[in-house]
Amino acid sequence: MNKKEISIVKRMLGKGKGSITQLNCCYIRQDGSVIAETKENFVMLTEEEQEKYLTIFKKCLTGKEGKNQISIDFPLEAERSGHMQTMLYTWTQGFETPTEVYQRIIQSYTWDGDQFVILLGSGICNLPAKASDGTVLEDSENVYRFTICCICPVDLAGEGLVYSKEDTSFKAMEKKWTIQAPVNGFLFPSFHDGGSDIHSLLYYSKKELHAEFITYGLECGLPLSEKDQQEYFSAAIAEAFPDNYTLDTAAQVYQKVQEYIETEKETLDVKELQGLLKECGAKEERLKRIEEFPEQLSLHTQNIIDDKKYVIEGSGVKVQVNADSMDVLEYKQIDGRSYLCIPVDVGLKKDGLSLR
Repeated sequence: MNKKEISIVKRMLGKGKGSITQLNCCYIRQDGSVIAETKENFVMLTEEEQEKYLTIFKKCLTGKEGKNQISIDFPLEAERSGHMQTMLYTWTQGFETPTEVYQRIIQSYTWDGDQFVILLGSGICNLPAKASDGTVLEDSENVYRFTICCICPVDLAGEGLVYSKEDTSFKAMEKKWTIQAPVNGFLFPSFHDGGSDIHSLLYYSKKELHAEFITYGLECGLPLSEKDQQEYFSAAIAEAFPDNYTLDTAAQVYQKVQEYIETEKETLDVKELQGLLKECGAKEERLKRIEEFPEQLSLHTQNIIDDKKYVIEGSGVKVQVNADSMDVLEYKQIDGRSYLCIPVDVGLKKDGLSLR
């Protein structure tokens, strides 16, 4: 799923949209034992309750693509009866009690806190159908049935003094078990090309991927972390420019990736990575080494560079400039020594004071 598709689903979950019709919750202790299960008609909740749940669900649709938001495909062997993809599909179509889904999550999810809750919001949304050229087809709709799952810690919160209207004074309030923002979750099926893609899901991770949950719970292949993607990118550059990676070349590579980001080119496969490096001056024989990278490699452009700032480090020095000002950096040889130069035509400041 790309940014636009994630944004569409997020709008579906807006206040008053009515796309979520059923809410299922499973409240769990750290040891995996179930405290309670609930099933509610979402539209029968109070407006305040709906809004609080929607805030949680929409949190699973935020963050950086490739880091917090990751599209994951189900392998063919995971799409058989008794496997997670089939369970999710069956549940999404019929909204029966999702006991098997709960158990699969509980058995594969490791949690260090005291308690957590699994929230399942399910619903149906009718979307205008589109032709292959993107034009909207009148009197035609795509039905998107979905489930969004949030795994949230439940912590004691709220202790303090609270004003009581009845007593017109402040009273002590005890801590209560309160649902916190989700740490992991997923949307099934993926929303792609204006409709459902039952062969994939959108996975959410606040910080930790929880590899065991992805591998054994969802039965999906483990995606590359942001760090892994950066390491592959660095390895490709090292292969392409073994002894001629200059300041100019580094800037050219950075600007090329930045162009992709600006034109909403979200990922690079092996061939596209080779093409990028070739445009930056890499020789054909060096690029052939990159063909040994995994065939299914996909690098998110926003993961392999920081498109807001350009950083150079070395010799105990770290130089950082805004991405749109990186042209000010110059590399010069002076009296046989190498220097990184920054023009100071514009006034410099330190501690809020102008330097002279």
